[in-house]
Amino acid sequence: MYENDTAILNSCTALLFFGVPNRGINIDNLRTLVKDQKNEHFVHDLREGSELLRHVYQRFLQGFNLHDCEITSFYELRDTRAVVVRGGTWTRNGAMIRLVTQDSATYSLPTEASHMQIGIDADHSNMVKFTDNCDHHYITVRDRVSQCVGNAPSIIEARLASALAERNQGTYAKYRYTAEQRADAKGVLARWSLMLIHIYFALLFLLVFTTLPARPPHPSGGFWNGVDSPLDLNTTIMALFR
Repeated sequence: MYENDTAILNSCTALLFFGVPNRGINIDNLRTLVKDQKNEHFVHDLREGSELLRHVYQRFLQGFNLHDCEITSFYELRDTRAVVVRGGTWTRNGAMIRLVTQDSATYSLPTEASHMQIGIDADHSNMVKFTDNCDHHYITVRDRVSQCVGNAPSIIEARLASALAERNQGTYAKYRYTAEQRADAKGVLARWSLMLIHIYFALLFLLVFTTLPARPPHPSGGFWNGVDSPLDLNTTIMALFR
């Protein structure tokens, strides 16, 4: 599952957040809904100043490392009528409260630009409910989505090129050697070259002496017996390579 999540994250080129309570939500409205319920403690963790939300936010900052992925934060401009219980029935007739403040709904990243923060003239419940495709806020969101879709191909291409370059750099690094390793390699190569030269001349002399025609013993005897002189040996060697 983790690998799938990573693949999805790496494919993200833009994020649009609508009233996301990065720093908590006004839970006065929610307490009525979950009073004496098993999930009451969960709602309490969503309060402003919650230690759990602070921890979640820090985890988000650590995990979200896509610097080319833009985040657009939409926030509500109207208060929401709180829910109250009257006669055993829930009704939205309570006080007007701002469920998610602009400060909580923005700056999902510390580097978030102010022009990426867009207010919607609606309360928290209706900020994503548009009347029709001529709605002013619908057009704002639609244009923002279209811009993100248009930027996506170039962002993905740049990521793929960067990943390919890093992989090639890692492959090249496997074959790089330190100065000490290069010096050792040169020493080994030199020793092998010298050994091969010795073997070559040993075989060459062996070849020469086994192919020379039989001659009567030289009067002077010695090493050159059967060869008139070193010059005669050189002439024989040259003849072998013609």
